[in-house]
Amino acid sequence: MISSRAVSGVLLGLGGLAGTLLDGVPPRPPLYRGGLQVLAADFHVHSFSADGALPPWELVLEARRRGLDAFAITNHAQVWAAKLGRWFSRRIGGPTVLVGEEITSWDYHLIAVGIEASVPWNQPATEAIEEVHRQGGVAIAAHPVAISWPAFEEAIDTLDGSEVLHPLVHVSPGGRPGLSAFYERGRSRGRPFAAVGSSDYHFGAGLGASRTYVFVRENRPASILESLRAGRTVVFDEEGVAHGDPALAALLESDPLPAESRPDRATVPSRAAGICGWLGLAGLVLLRSTRSRRGVASSAVR
Repeated sequence: MISSRAVSGVLLGLGGLAGTLLDGVPPRPPLYRGGLQVLAADFHVHSFSADGALPPWELVLEARRRGLDAFAITNHAQVWAAKLGRWFSRRIGGPTVLVGEEITSWDYHLIAVGIEASVPWNQPATEAIEEVHRQGGVAIAAHPVAISWPAFEEAIDTLDGSEVLHPLVHVSPGGRPGLSAFYERGRSRGRPFAAVGSSDYHFGAGLGASRTYVFVRENRPASILESLRAGRTVVFDEEGVAHGDPALAALLESDPLPAESRPDRATVPSRAAGICGWLGLAGLVLLRSTRSRRGVASSAVR
């Protein structure tokens, strides 16, 4: 008889195979403007094992289906899932995956991209940004609406950029003006400040719906981080208005990029992978919990 543990393991494996075997999107040829490669990127993505629907390997495949050249996995308070996604993508020749984290404090959220170790959340924004930079990463203010501005007051001069486009603009009346105003404050400091469009993907069909166009020398993590620090980004909002480096925005407006495929719904592979992954992990967690209770009961009897 097949054990429950084996069934759960098989479901986890099927989660990966579902996306891999059904994935048929050919690689997109590189696009260049102004002598630089233009990458479509999403720097705020959550994965399964935290509060995202898809496991890291399926995020890689879904990102490729949606025309993303690079993305960051930014779970709350952990980076191991991002490292798993990076490992998988490198082995299949998928999009560039950057290791990241959403640092979630009481009064601010911060996207760290290009780090290798989790950054403590219970510290002022200035100290969190300092730690991100110490690891060689980039610090981006996550959905900085007005309520979070006081937390960034002393930190804004050390931020590398902010989200100027985020799904909350569609659900919050103050979302669009709040994000735009914070970004303009960052730009006014007289130093590079990257405009970032992020999906804050958790589940559903939003991966890459809000994206950042990054102008890089090559599609490698170090080059992407360097471009973010230099503010070489452009974001088109929901009305088609460009935000970011004015010269690069003008370049894309005069010579637009080809239309991209953005499915309105989660694709069949991603649904299959998500369902199998959740069932498999739930089974393993329940089995572990059951075994722990049995162990406690046995100890009590002895």
